[in-house]
Amino acid sequence: MLLALGAVVVALAIANVGPFSNPPTEADRARAALEDFFAAARKKDFGQVCKILTPPERSQVEIRAAAVAGNRTGCAHVLDSPLGTALAKTTVDITDVRVSGDLAAIDAKLHAPGLKRAQYRTYKLQELAGRWRISDVSL
Repeated sequence: MLLALGAVVVALAIANVGPFSNPPTEADRARAALEDFFAAARKKDFGQVCKILTPPERSQVEIRAAAVAGNRTGCAHVLDSPLGTALAKTTVDITDVRVSGDLAAIDAKLHAPGLKRAQYRTYKLQELAGRWRISDVSL
């Protein structure tokens, strides 16, 4: 009986469930949001890319990208341009994540096509309705 109970306890610990679960931290969740942003960009799923942005940042992307995208409107349509193509080819290495309340800052090293050296950026995120959203994508 004790052996069976011990096996169950070990199985729960290995499966990371029950009293042994290790839920993601807010830093983990913020990091995942930025990783999801770049994963969606690689797939050229610009609708999903835009969903990961805060509403004000979506508007800013549209404004900043207007010259590149031509007469397009809407975040996903604006990114379906040379700007989105470059974003799709960009890779990110996250170096640090800091969270304070509903705000986060993520330091990352970007490898963009055509650049000899990596670019260092700090992305700002905000938690809205229980989800981390990028509030400053620095495009």
